[in-house]
This record gives sequence, structure tokens and C-alpha cells, in this order.
Amino acid sequence: NLFTKRAATIGGLGFSAADVARVAERGAHLAWCPGSNLFMFGTTTDAVSLLAAGVNLCLGTDSLFTGSETLLEEMRLARRLLEEQSGRPVTAEAVLPLVTVNPARALRLDGEAGSLRPGMRADLLCLDGQPPAGNPGAALLEARPADIHLLLRSGRPLLGRESHLPLFQATGEPFSRVALRAGAGEQPQVRLVAGRPLELLAEVQ
Repeated sequence: NLFTKRAATIGGLGFSAADVARVAERGAHLAWCPGSNLFMFGTTTDAVSLLAAGVNLCLGTDSLFTGSETLLEEMRLARRLLEEQSGRPVTAEAVLPLVTVNPARALRLDGEAGSLRPGMRADLLCLDGQPPAGNPGAALLEARPADIHLLLRSGRPLLGRESHLPLFQATGEPFSRVALRAGAGEQPQVRLVAGRPLELLAEVQ
């Protein structure tokens, strides 16, 4: 009775085939955090079976202490696990709904967020460089935090390069400069970020 369209389950490691069918039948949602699953339990749920049954599967990182450091990393892990579980290649486009339209549906925000359409929230991620073979999905799955050129939420900047300083200043809200970790042997890259994260960190400590 707990499985309804308003319910979001987490993990699903112990789900039987009957459980999967019940979740799908009731229209419930499932948050999948494979990095955390593997770290804590050495295994993860059968995501391929969930998708095949029609379960609305959403991807998350869980805690940074147990899961991937970023959602980008979790997406790459999810793709690898889906390929291992299915025994066939999985496209980037097959992973994208797990972090866009599916979570919006689970949160009952599918009329506001989750896709790029007129009238939707301007939640946009702009990456540096050219997408491989003109494939934006593939570019996203290959991206690292240092590749982020600009990140907007509802049209307001959250993270961006120095060239976007006027945009951050125009909001009239506080922002900071932080150094993003780049690849091994590379210098950290400075980015603008909304808020005062370093002050918050100091307060927490």
C-alpha cells in the first residue's frame, strides 16, 4: 500500500521480481544511487529490470562520503552498470532521462523542469568544447567539473567562468571565487559560484 505515484523508494537492492512489478504497477518511483550501493554493500539493484518493467528510475549520488563526488561521475558509473547488466552498449541518451525528465516526474515538476522547452525553468548547463560527433549527451557523460562554462538554475547563475562576472553581479546576490580541481597534474581552475560556500564551510567546522 506504500507504493503510490507519490512514493519514491530508495535503493531497491532487496526487490524481488514481484516487488519490481508492484512498483511499476503502482506508478511509484525509485532513486538509484549505484556508487553508494557498491561502496556500502558491494552490489546494486538490477536497474535494467526496473527500466524494462516501466519503473520511473532516477539517478542520485547519495552521501558524498559513500557515493560519487559528482552527479557526472554517477552518470558514467550508471552507464557502465547498465551495460554490464544488459550485456549490450548503452547510449548517453539512455542515461540522460535518469537525471532530467524522470526526477522531474518523481517530484511532480514535469510541467516546470526536466526538459528544454518554452515555459520551463531555465535550468541550463553549458560545457566547454565541442560535443564528440555532435552528440551533446556524450559530451555530458565525458564532462568533468572543470569543463563547466556556466550553470544556471531558473535563469540565475550558480557556477561559471570569470567571463560571466557581469551576470553574477547583475543578480545583486553574493558570490565567491573558488578553485575547481582539474585533472591530475593540472592547475585548479577558478570559477565564480553563487553564495559564500567557504564561509559556510568555516561555520560548519
